[in-house]
Amino acid sequence: MVRSFAGSHGIFSAYHEVEILAALLAASFYGHRSLTIFTKLLILLVLAYILFPFDIIPDVIPMFGYADDIMLVRYLLSQMKKEVNDFRNWRQAHPNVDVYSPIIPENNG
Repeated sequence: MVRSFAGSHGIFSAYHEVEILAALLAASFYGHRSLTIFTKLLILLVLAYILFPFDIIPDVIPMFGYADDIMLVRYLLSQMKKEVNDFRNWRQAHPNVDVYSPIIPENNG
């Protein structure tokens, strides 16, 4: 069940889950973590669906508009449970790493 690692339900939890996906993708893009092409594609598709203005349930419908977005994010997180938990542990172990910045190689010359 997603609840066991996704935290409490609600809009704040959903926002945090989207932030985790974006950070995981950024960390992979900038070389901090490695992900398979399939995982990167899955994350990009989910994030694109959330950002795209046309949904299965339009976002302008109160309360129900974001339900499909939240369910999709939760489904993706449940499918990527191990990778997401590993990433969360890695971020806790490396709190000073900015995953949204590229790794700058050391100049040994």
